[in-house]
Amino acid sequence: MIDKKLVESLAAKNLQNPAWRASSFFRKACAEAKLLGNVSDDGTTDATAMNEILNQILIGVEGYANLDWVKQYTTDKPYFSVPIGDIGVATTMSGGTFTDDNCDATNVDFDLDEEWGIKTTWSRSHLEDASWDVLAEQTRNAGAAIKRKMIDECIAPIAALTTTLAGGGIVDLSTTITWAEFLSLLARVDTEGTGPADYAVCSPAIYWQLLALDQFVNSLYAGSDEVMRTGVAKTMLGVTVVRDSGMEADAIFVLNKAKAIGLVTRRGVTVEPFEHPEDNEYGFIASTRAKTHVLVPKSIAVGETTV
Repeated sequence: MIDKKLVESLAAKNLQNPAWRASSFFRKACAEAKLLGNVSDDGTTDATAMNEILNQILIGVEGYANLDWVKQYTTDKPYFSVPIGDIGVATTMSGGTFTDDNCDATNVDFDLDEEWGIKTTWSRSHLEDASWDVLAEQTRNAGAAIKRKMIDECIAPIAALTTTLAGGGIVDLSTTITWAEFLSLLARVDTEGTGPADYAVCSPAIYWQLLALDQFVNSLYAGSDEVMRTGVAKTMLGVTVVRDSGMEADAIFVLNKAKAIGLVTRRGVTVEPFEHPEDNEYGFIASTRAKTHVLVPKSIAVGETTV
């Protein structure tokens, strides 16, 4: 769901920026919104139009694909550490005391030195001619591009793992994944002691292979069209299967969300206008500052089909 307070806060901040209010893009959006009756001419036009623009971008960020399988953090610092602790050993009291078992922890450090974003540029004539619907689609696409970048940055570190995974390495699957192979991936994570798998992320090809398995279909309890519509299939196994087009066609990740991959955001999505009339360029830059890192490799099992 879109955070309305976040949108209103961003809108208020942008409206205080003279560059935003004077930008050709924003003035065009206001004019189109008023023309189509999206907003009224009662003195609130600017604020309402700004809310609509930011809503469109954030809808693109939230709605394009699924990041529920990622452990997410936020910080206002340039560095962030995630402590990964070991489970201690409880003992029977002896001599009036318990065995001293220090629960050691190692830190996974995130150096937040990356920015992800997109520059959306229009010509002078495009802004003159474009309708509200056209502008809305382009702003949503900007948000979708950022979301795609976020997901790709979460997939890449897992795809790079080879020998440190649950069970020791990548599992070679059949040309078409079998039910037994799917269960074997879940078992690999479960038997590592890092916690049971609660998510599987796979390519569309493997997603549809799973849906062709009677055992998999019988394990679904969604009871709606969610499986087809969203590419998210919840099962009685306690594992949610997520389809993502950014995955390699032969790949499936099975993981424990709390331990697998971390996404730390220092700056949420911001939107900044720009105008370069001398180059006939008008538009905005949408960006975020974030970083990903694998937390516990053994909380992840990776399978690859034969293609």
